[in-house]
Amino acid sequence: METVGKLLAQQHVIFSNSQIDPDIRRAAERAIDTTRKAFSENESYCQAQEVLQAYQAKCNEDFHFRDGEVNYFGRGDI
Repeated sequence: METVGKLLAQQHVIFSNSQIDPDIRRAAERAIDTTRKAFSENESYCQAQEVLQAYQAKCNEDFHFRDGEVNYFGRGDI
């Protein structure tokens, strides 16, 4: 439980940093969502940690916007 908490906290720090590239922030958002989903399905911290670490390992996927994600990070002159 403690390890998952630390790993998720790291992802939240990345997601919250407005100075980081939007794709890196989006990857952190997806890692958080993936971990939460795994935990809600199994209520297992060990499985949630495995899912989070597996997600981080394959994080080089091609990004496409998904419904429900933060797709605008406040940059630009809108």
